[in-house]
Amino acid sequence: IMGPAMMQVFINQAERFGTKILTETVDSIEKIEDGFKLTTAKNTYEFKTVIISSGASANWLDVKGEKELQGHGVSACATCDGFFFKDKNVIVVGGGDSAMEEALFLTKFAKNVTVVHRRDSFRASKIMQDRVLSHDQIDVSWNKEVMEIKGESQVSSVLLKDSQTNEIEEKEIDGVFIAIGHTPNVSFLNGFLELDEKGYINPDSYGRIYVKGLTFKKMRSLLKNKFSLFLDMRNSEIDVTLAYSRVITVNIVGEVYKPGSYTIPAINTAFN
Repeated sequence: IMGPAMMQVFINQAERFGTKILTETVDSIEKIEDGFKLTTAKNTYEFKTVIISSGASANWLDVKGEKELQGHGVSACATCDGFFFKDKNVIVVGGGDSAMEEALFLTKFAKNVTVVHRRDSFRASKIMQDRVLSHDQIDVSWNKEVMEIKGESQVSSVLLKDSQTNEIEEKEIDGVFIAIGHTPNVSFLNGFLELDEKGYINPDSYGRIYVKGLTFKKMRSLLKNKFSLFLDMRNSEIDVTLAYSRVITVNIVGEVYKPGSYTIPAINTAFN
């Protein structure tokens, strides 16, 4: 089964259980008295619970021919499109672990894989570098940048610029896989959650994510009987934390109780 067909199966199953699916872009999210308000270009919605699973989008080179030939030899997903390059020659652009993984995966289909990297060393972990550099189907083109992707209805070649000599060479190729990182799709959060320097949602060392300013009364409606609630008396505001381990933590300022952690029975409410 192909990916799009499988996704439709998932959609059908979700709808069969009563899920309502809206195809809209969320522009912002904010706290309200009993939950959260989401604003889209079409409408506003209010929910008691919001699960953020917006993922990340691939970064592109932004060079001539790249956009025009996406889906016609240009891809950012080897696992999605690698099958279509059986016995072909392809390049992978990048120098991190993702690029190494893409290159290694493509060797299952492609005749030859060339990793194009703009520096003279990879940023990838040593084990991933060793696997790529020792693979007899993979070549590396150091200190090269893709300047243009050429082709009419399908990729036929790329123009590569040497970052040290500025010389330009044209390389015939059947496919170009871009693996230069991703940008998280979190612009709608706009400061609502703490993000790291790369824009990813930033949990603490326990995998917890803070939503500042919620009161304990508001928090009760977000709990379900499978959760435990922990109180850590440190501050005068309440920070609500949803941990990956299915634990919700509330940090409270003040001296109402002796500082420390307290476990109270799970609350039977509407958060599954």
